[in-house]
Amino acid sequence: MKTALLFLLVLPTLLPPGTWAHPTPARPSACAPVRKAYTALHQQTTRHTEQAFLRAFPATYASFTTVFGYRGRDTRTTSIQFGCLYATSPAYVEQLFALRQVPRADVFAKLVSISRQAHWQSDGLNYLKHHSIELATKDVTFLAFLNAQPAADIRSFTRFLLLGPVSDEPLKKQLKTAYAHYSHLQEVWQ
Repeated sequence: MKTALLFLLVLPTLLPPGTWAHPTPARPSACAPVRKAYTALHQQTTRHTEQAFLRAFPATYASFTTVFGYRGRDTRTTSIQFGCLYATSPAYVEQLFALRQVPRADVFAKLVSISRQAHWQSDGLNYLKHHSIELATKDVTFLAFLNAQPAADIRSFTRFLLLGPVSDEPLKKQLKTAYAHYSHLQEVWQ
C-alpha cells in the first residue's frame, strides 16, 4: 500500500511537464475568419465566397500552424497546443485545392508563401504538402507558375515538398523529371 501511494506521488515528477495536461487550441480568434469563409463557401459556392475563403486561408507557415498545426507545449500552462482547426484541417486543405472560380495563380502563390520557412509536421501541414506534391509533379500550369518565381521561392517550395522524417528519393526523382522541362526550375534544382 505504501509503495502504491509513493508511486502515485512520485509519478508526476518522473513524466515530462504537461503529459497529464489536456490539449488546448491556440488562439481560437485566428480561426474565426477561416471558419466563417469556409461555412459561407459551403452554403453557396460563388466567385465571391471562393475569393473570401482564399483571402481568409493562412498565408504563411506561422499562420498556417496557428490555425491547422501542432504548436508544441505552452510553457506557461504545460498544455499541448494545437491549431484551433487542427482536427478539421483536411477539409479546409481540400477546399483550398478545390477552388475553381478564383485565379489558380492566386492559390499557387498562397502555397509558395506557406512553404517559406516551413518545418515538417504531420497532420495539416503534411496534408497540404501531399496535395502540393501532386501539383509539382503533374500540373503543367503550376510548374509554369513555379518556373516564373524567384530562385529563393523555388528552393523554398522544393525544400517544403521534401520535408519529412526520412529522405524521399523517389520524390526527388519525380521532381527532377517534372522540373526538367522548365529551364529556371532545372537551374535552381541542380
